[in-house]
Amino acid sequence: MRQRAARPLLHIALIMLLAAPGLSLAITLQTGLNGPWYEPQTDGQGIILHVIPEANQIFMVWFTYSPDGSQQMWLTASGTLDQQPVSLTFTQPGGGQFNATLPAVTQAAWGSGAIEFASCQLAELTYNGPDGLSGSVQLQRLTPVIDCQEGD
Repeated sequence: MRQRAARPLLHIALIMLLAAPGLSLAITLQTGLNGPWYEPQTDGQGIILHVIPEANQIFMVWFTYSPDGSQQMWLTASGTLDQQPVSLTFTQPGGGQFNATLPAVTQAAWGSGAIEFASCQLAELTYNGPDGLSGSVQLQRLTPVIDCQEGD
């Protein structure tokens, strides 16, 4: 059984941190953010994030499940590193076959969203998908922070 008690505490801590007067959470969009991120309450799901400052791009893969929970679902997203939150365009790959070049993989438009980093360890992913599917995911790093700089 999953325990959800920690989730409200994380949200409260984020709100308090973001609302603190005079506190600047200047987090530069940087390669130190690269790697796996997840929400502990959603077992077996998460994202792999890749920030590419030289190309002014962000790319991510979201490993999740279909809305009815019947199958695994992968989404890819990309965006431009103009500002936070970073706007994302989601696509859903399909049509491929394991370790084969044919049939060719297709990329169907899935929706839009954004990701905003509160620190090198916390982020929020928001999404708007098909059929009114929308929401947010409170993310934290899965692996230790390596070479991520916070502050001015």
